[in-house]
Amino acid sequence: MGAFISRSAGGIAAAVVLGGFVACGGSVSLETGDSGTADVAPVDAEASDAGGVDAMAADTGRADATTGDAASDAASDAKDAEASPGDASMTGDAAADVHEQQADAAADAGADAAAEVDAGAGASGCAAACPSGAGCLGGSCQPTSSSNWRTFQYDESHAGYSPTEPGVPPMVGSWTRMVSDAGAPLHPAAAENGTIFVTSDTNLNTGGTLVALSAQDGSVLYTHDFGSVSSTGHPSVVNGTVYVQTNKGLNAGDVSHVWALDATTGNVRWSSPFDSQWEHFWAPTVAGGMVYVDGGRFGGLYAFDISNGNQVFFSDTIGQYDSWTPTYAGGVLYTWVAGGLVARDPATGALLWNNGLPWSDATPYSVNAAAAFDSTGGYVISPPLLAAVDPVAQDFRWTLSASYTGTPAVANGVVYAVSGGELVANDAGTGAALWTFAGDGKLSYPPIVANGFVYVSSTANVFAVDVRTHTEAWTDASGGWLAVTSGRLVVAGADGIARAFVLTLR
Repeated sequence: MGAFISRSAGGIAAAVVLGGFVACGGSVSLETGDSGTADVAPVDAEASDAGGVDAMAADTGRADATTGDAASDAASDAKDAEASPGDASMTGDAAADVHEQQADAAADAGADAAAEVDAGAGASGCAAACPSGAGCLGGSCQPTSSSNWRTFQYDESHAGYSPTEPGVPPMVGSWTRMVSDAGAPLHPAAAENGTIFVTSDTNLNTGGTLVALSAQDGSVLYTHDFGSVSSTGHPSVVNGTVYVQTNKGLNAGDVSHVWALDATTGNVRWSSPFDSQWEHFWAPTVAGGMVYVDGGRFGGLYAFDISNGNQVFFSDTIGQYDSWTPTYAGGVLYTWVAGGLVARDPATGALLWNNGLPWSDATPYSVNAAAAFDSTGGYVISPPLLAAVDPVAQDFRWTLSASYTGTPAVANGVVYAVSGGELVANDAGTGAALWTFAGDGKLSYPPIVANGFVYVSSTANVFAVDVRTHTEAWTDASGGWLAVTSGRLVVAGADGIARAFVLTLR
């Protein structure tokens, strides 16, 4: 986007305009049935192999949705294990001891859930029927529960933490799928009820596609072609609907849109036009009956009604930056753009309060980050700083300076972030250093957390790190954006390939 935007004494203006500019006139295009192009792909072994699926000896049905008590018990136990912010005087070994106890509690909660699922499944090689929540995959009982990963860094709080995932390393199987024929980098995946949704970074191209994959074996369930667009954003999926932004195409009259698609078929529920320049869109934030997205000719925040796509409000006080997504936590909507944290009324967009940190503008006009929140507050990175946000005091609780980049994750009282190519764990309440994991020294993607393990990646390698021992539990020579869903670690690669690694039941 930077190639098309320039700053001047009067502010930010377009340096090059391609194909004209069409403003959002407030109208909404409501489409039903087969409007738009949704291609349903048959699932058969030959088609899967031709598409690059490393087929497992597996059932090819959709993963069963988890409705039992195991997942809900794990979520409750993990929530109970979350730490309070802690005493500000707690540092060093004391903080590390506390968090080791918290890690044990969180991991035990996940182990209890896994044990419930695995009860009575002692027979090797699936000689006996697998228990509820598991299926016979590759000769062993493996989790098939549909723990969801609805948007960037798990949900609308972007904490990067799945409290319900029962699986753990080591991995016992995998599949691969070439999603982008041109090898374009993949955006972060979203997943719901056993289906994984992915898009590609095809900026200033002539089209864009959403691909729906089976979490179980990677087979293509359908594709949706968005037509004449210059880029396709990251997907989100909530309650059976997939939300994606597309940027206007290169032809005169093309308009940017927010799309709501049926998650099962890819058919269009509604699409709404909005104003933009040449943007990289991150995942829409869906909460409280609204869809919140980045947009505007000179930057801004849009809100659309989730039921029909009607525009509810637009705020043009964000600044001309792309590659960010709003955060929704505690009934408040937050935007984190270029060092500015703004709290807003989610119904009207009205300013509640704001605060800020110095911003280096290392990537002009692209934020490449989001605020992460848990029940105690928020965490943001303004390179090279990592800071904790106290929403009650409307101020920063602590700030650390190192080489932080990207988006942090927070789980069970610990903040995980990438600094200088390494994974760093800090006490969420005090900022005290807990431990560091080097990996390959080139870690760059946001970490995620599930069932006592942190997953973190470079472009070439992905690692699973045990939060109790702070050591590597598993690694693979692949890398990209990470998600955990349906008993699989999903890696959306910069090489255009989606990979999934099957987790183990304890």
